[in-house]
Amino acid sequence: MRQETYPYQSKLLADREARGKAEGKAEGKAEALLELIEVRGLPITENQRRQIESCEDPARLTVWVKRVLQAPSVADIIG
Repeated sequence: MRQETYPYQSKLLADREARGKAEGKAEGKAEALLELIEVRGLPITENQRRQIESCEDPARLTVWVKRVLQAPSVADIIG
């Protein structure tokens, strides 16, 4: 039996899927950033860690990941 879908349902599902992908992308970048900070041996405060983990903007996280390669501190990365 074929299930019928309605346009508003399809849009709702597409929106949820897009939001889920963006959240997953941001989460992955945040994890990578924290690992790079650890590898560099940079001290990180709990507040800085929370700021990174709670960031939902993949573009901002990309900027931070690029900064981690040369920044002397976590404050310089996320500042």
